Amino acid sequence: MWSIIAHKQGVQATKERLKSYWTTLGVTSALMSALTYPAVTSPPITKQTSGSDVDDPLFVAYVLLNTTSLIMSLVVVIMSVVMLAEVDLVVTDEDLEVFIERYQFLFIGLTAVFGCSILTIITSIVVLAFYNFNKGTAIASAGIVMTGTFAVAAGAAWLALWTRARLKFHIDNANALLKNVVAKLLVKSVAPSTGSSGSLDAAVATAVEASGDSGGPGGAGSSGRNPRMQSSL
Repeated sequence: MWSIIAHKQGVQATKERLKSYWTTLGVTSALMSALTYPAVTSPPITKQTSGSDVDDPLFVAYVLLNTTSLIMSLVVVIMSVVMLAEVDLVVTDEDLEVFIERYQFLFIGLTAVFGCSILTIITSIVVLAFYNFNKGTAIASAGIVMTGTFAVAAGAAWLALWTRARLKFHIDNANALLKNVVAKLLVKSVAPSTGSSGSLDAAVATAVEASGDSGGPGGAGSSGRNPRMQSSL
């Protein structure tokens, strides 16, 4: 996707888009890590069930989910900072084009990691609801959370599909225009060469006719005798 944008808008404009994208992603992930860090270091639920040395399964699930979200958020923050620092070291347009082409899957991967960190936080909220409330209340809370999540995911997916469809439309139009221009240039380049070859053929035919007339019955060489002998006779 990013390589297509680079071909459409230019590598320098794409570079600025990427820097804005990484900044937004890094700041948002930093906020998410600040949200999940207390849940990992000081969980709001009890570690053990009463009268047992075994950790409560809901407690384990809650801590693991928030720990996973925290790690993924930190990965996004670190990689965003690294990308922001490294892209400014690419000084030529040729190298920048190679950079975008080679690492564009990493750019998309950061978005996927960020999305997974959000999903783990949402899942931990559902786990917390089952820990704190009775079954009916927990199911209702989980239903509300899942409905909101699916609504946001559907809206994001629709927006992503629309933007990519429009991008593909513009790229297809640009390719079709380029093909038409190339075809017209080929026609114009072939036409003069065809005309010049026709003129050359006409010139050759005229020369052949002229040589044929000079060597014909009425020509100087048609009698088979020397012109001096004719004049003397």
